[in-house]
Amino acid sequence: MKHLLTLFAAILLAGALSARPAMATQEYILPTLFDVTDVAADDMLNVRAGPGTRFEVIGTLAPDATHIEVVAHDRSGQWGQVNTR
Repeated sequence: MKHLLTLFAAILLAGALSARPAMATQEYILPTLFDVTDVAADDMLNVRAGPGTRFEVIGTLAPDATHIEVVAHDRSGQWGQVNTR
């Protein structure tokens, strides 16, 4: 059985993941797919163990990554819980 690892990535307000889902309208229901935006071509988007910069960086997303599944937001709405294999 394959397990999905749940991670957190900065989203929305900082522009790290597109405010618009990859294939939907601006209004959306989670889970849905997002694209990484506003990250320099020579940079990466950090994926952290929890919703905040105090959490360990446990992975990265490329500046042109697409179809990132966001399954939930934290209470602030600035961090999203993402699934990755």
